[in-house]
Amino acid sequence: SELVTLLPHVCLELKMAGPLVQLGTGLQAYQGTEGFTGFMPGQDVDRPWQNSRAVYVSHGDDTLPHDDAMRAVRLMSAMAALSDVVASDANLPFGGYLTLGTCVDSIALVQQALLGRTSMFPIMLHGVYKSQMLVSLSRFRAIADAEATAARRTDGLVDSLEALARALIELPCDVSVEPNDILYACERIIATLPSESPFTAVQRALQGAKAVSAHYKAALRLPSSLVEPAAAFSDASEFTSAAVLKDTALRKRRTHRIRSLYSRDAADVGDSALMRALGS
Repeated sequence: SELVTLLPHVCLELKMAGPLVQLGTGLQAYQGTEGFTGFMPGQDVDRPWQNSRAVYVSHGDDTLPHDDAMRAVRLMSAMAALSDVVASDANLPFGGYLTLGTCVDSIALVQQALLGRTSMFPIMLHGVYKSQMLVSLSRFRAIADAEATAARRTDGLVDSLEALARALIELPCDVSVEPNDILYACERIIATLPSESPFTAVQRALQGAKAVSAHYKAALRLPSSLVEPAAAFSDASEFTSAAVLKDTALRKRRTHRIRSLYSRDAADVGDSALMRALGS
């Protein structure tokens, strides 16, 4: 049998207030069906079954510390430019939506780059276009490096691009979940879905994910705390079984090879003006 769940809307939510900003609402950043990845108005139509506090899920603490919030905005800006450029270059329909993932993928990538782990589900970016995003990141990085060197300064954009490259390599894929990834997938299902929902599909998915987790823990004799949803991503539990540690070691070797490919010099095919705008 399969676990069937509803696709959630996921975003980086920004709420701003100050002497120069007076907004009655906030901003949301995500990859949208509008054919654009970036920052959108956060003014939603009131739909209690979708956006009331009862069905609202906050990943980690409700509010990021200032430094993390600023880094998240920089990461999201770089990720949005990357996604839009790849979609434009490949002439992808809907601005790359579905081909490059959904709103979930865009925020999972930022979360992975910021915290080294994601709790989002489902993540669907895979295959040739995931590789294409890595190639484009390498080109962006070459431009950012050159401009930072010319300006004799350390550019925060370079750090953001490097973090996104690592995150892309490490990001899981839920198109076809491998046995060694089932527990992590169930953990992310539980963390993504609200504990209360008017949709029976959500309740069935939560119950199913917990049942599958319990089955795998018993079968592999893993710690009972393995798949409990973490209070914050930075405190997320790590796999400790010998079987998964062996798999992790294999992944590290694969990651090293992929990262070596990413680190090769790439031709400058980007627009330096775009990179300056991103770095500003």
